[in-house]
Amino acid sequence: MRLVVDASGEKPIYQQIEEQIAAQILRGELASGTCLPPIRTVALEMRISVITVKKAWEELERRGLIATITGKGCFVRELPER
Repeated sequence: MRLVVDASGEKPIYQQIEEQIAAQILRGELASGTCLPPIRTVALEMRISVITVKKAWEELERRGLIATITGKGCFVRELPER
């Protein structure tokens, strides 16, 4: 999973992350069942707030693209056929 954010961009960082992951899921680059990296790991590697990454994950879950399994992590959901 590759993420690039522009801190000086017009869009909030969480939205940039959410849109990039959503695009990777919809293109099939992140397959159903793929475990996303932990929120803290992403925040540390990107040098951004845990809250920012958490908000991106929450938006992905709200859109039905990922599911959180308590104690296991966040996983890409199976998308319906188009």
